[in-house]
Order: sequence, then structure tokens, then C-alpha cells
Amino acid sequence: EAQIGAIFNYASRNEIADNFGKIWTLIDAGKSIVISENFQENVVTLKYEPLMAKVTVKYFDAESKELIPSKTQIVQAGTQYKNDPIKKITGQDGKKWVIDEAKIPTLVVGKHEEENIVSIYYDKENTNISVSFYDAFGNKLLDDKEVFWQIGAEYDTATLYKITDMNGQRWMLESTEPKTLTVREQGNKFKFIYGEVKAKILVKH
Repeated sequence: EAQIGAIFNYASRNEIADNFGKIWTLIDAGKSIVISENFQENVVTLKYEPLMAKVTVKYFDAESKELIPSKTQIVQAGTQYKNDPIKKITGQDGKKWVIDEAKIPTLVVGKHEEENIVSIYYDKENTNISVSFYDAFGNKLLDDKEVFWQIGAEYDTATLYKITDMNGQRWMLESTEPKTLTVREQGNKFKFIYGEVKAKILVKH
């Protein structure tokens, strides 16, 4: 409603939200009118276009380290942002990551860029590795061990640097086959070669 004789004021309608919450911005206010007693004369046509805003999508590992450069999209403000996230990522260091489905966020797009940050988190994409244990003469020291490790990462030998064989004898890692233990998607068979752990014996007479 407006007072008869007043000039229609459209300022409060510069931005509107529709029934779905999407925001529109005024682009054409039409002709100014003076409010008449005859309601049929009180017709104003306002034209709108979508109010667009930038959404930034960032990709992180579980420790909040950014994996790849962020991506941006232009989306209408008020929209329920439905991101179709990248399911798997290979980082700049060659390590592979898989999306954590439980941590895909939802966002209602705001008018301001700083409101529209979507952070997506990824877990390590692991695969199985078969490790075998031998001495320098080809004698088997332990049963093969199956472990899981991140694809694209180099396997860390620290936990297997020293072992105790089936007879209780202690061994120390001397070399591996292959020399570089970069984990592939499949077919990871690593041979660990050990030397005896020796200790001095003091004999008193």
C-alpha cells in the first residue's frame, strides 16, 4: 500500500528474494508513477536479474594443508550451492587422496565473496604392500607382512628397520629391492634385506 498522491518509491525493492531464496537485483525500475485512487493505474513493472556472487572451493588434507589450487565459480546469491567435488586428487608431490564423503559441506551462497568459502577434505588413498624379509644369503627371516600405505608416497621403513626373526635373532635393515619404495596403485612387493645385529663380547680370564 502507498499514500494516494505520493510518488511510488521502489528503493526498498532494489534487491529481492524469490520463493526459493534466490536473490535478484533491480536493473529497470520502469516509469515513476503518482499513486492514484484508481488502483488499475497503479501498475509498475520492475525488471530484475540474478545477483551473482563468487564461490571459492578449497581442497585440504586432514591436517588442513591445501592439496591443489582453489577453484572458483560464479553462482546466484541465495542458491543452495551444490558442488560436484573432485573425488580423487593427486597432489603436487604425487601423493593420492580420496574425498571424505562425511565432510562435504553445504552452503547457501551469500552476496559477499568472503562468505562463500567451501572447504573440502580428503583422506589418504591407501593400497596394500607386501613386504618380505631376507638376509644377504637369501634366507627367509619372517613371514611376509601386508601393510597399507598411501599411493604415491614413499614407504617409510622406520618401523621395520630392526626385526627379530623366527629364531629370536636380531637383524638390521641394510638394503631394499627396489631401492626406491614409491607406492604404486597395485603390485607393490618390497624385499627387505637384513644384516645381523652384532655386539661385542667381553671375555674375562
